[in-house]
Amino acid sequence: MRLSTDDGWPGLPLYWVRTLYEIRVQGQLPSRWSKWFAGRSITNLENGQATLTGALVDQAALHRVLARVRDLGLALLAVNCVDPAKDEGANRT
Repeated sequence: MRLSTDDGWPGLPLYWVRTLYEIRVQGQLPSRWSKWFAGRSITNLENGQATLTGALVDQAALHRVLARVRDLGLALLAVNCVDPAKDEGANRT
């Protein structure tokens, strides 16, 4: 069954629609940890912070990633939903 969604992804089954999250933590992370963080892309910033960015299928998946942040003893600074449509539009020239 294909359903139209209100978030601009018409025709996709609802279970295929994922939400893009950016999670910011204090500290630098090795890029090899990306797999451990469910495939999130890791970007280390010059200010000593790191961002984990990627799509998650639901809130339970988000909580699993946040539990890993907790387990490492990292300070959680921010969790943001990123609108991929706005992000794509900002990168167009």
